[in-house]
Amino acid sequence: MCLKHDTFRALISSSKFSGHISAIIIDEAHCISQWGDKFREEYSSLGTLRAFVPTHVPVLVTSATMPRHVLSQVTSTMQIDQSKAYHINLGIDRPNITWQTRRLKAGKSDLEALRFILPESCGGEGHVNRFKQTMVFADDISVLMEACRWVRQNSPEEFHHQAAVYSSRLTPRTKKILMQRFQDGEIKVLFTTEAAGMVSALLHEYERSADSL
Repeated sequence: MCLKHDTFRALISSSKFSGHISAIIIDEAHCISQWGDKFREEYSSLGTLRAFVPTHVPVLVTSATMPRHVLSQVTSTMQIDQSKAYHINLGIDRPNITWQTRRLKAGKSDLEALRFILPESCGGEGHVNRFKQTMVFADDISVLMEACRWVRQNSPEEFHHQAAVYSSRLTPRTKKILMQRFQDGEIKVLFTTEAAGMVSALLHEYERSADSL
């Protein structure tokens, strides 16, 4: 709005309004680097916001996924003077979350690599008769859909409702329902794009209450 809408831009530029702005806060700041080139080009221009407010107004950028090169790009884009700024790294360790990387020997078509998700009774590494609570990320929706079908085909029919696909193609209502069902444990395996990462508040609440993920 600040960058694209003339009326709002005039409002935020007025001294009467800008004098009441206490800070500029950018959450999920890694999106500046990740999406700023093509998907959300205005993100790469967010540093322009600093021209609308008094120079003493601080800038806060936050993210749970900002490695050094991304932090450097975000700092530059937001025109943050590192000699006058400080960086707090609280770490990303979550004791109830286990990260696993599995090599796909035959590329994206190697769905057999997902067998570890299945219950032990189906030849997997999950619980004896149920899935472990799991999120599987990929950048291709068609691959996620195929992977979800594979998991259902290789598990008992009564488990099929426990696997689902979450992506940006879904309606906001459907996304909310799916994520709520995942949070409640009705869905055990969620195949998702990075779209699931944009509901951080809900995932944070789940993280606090879940025994395992």
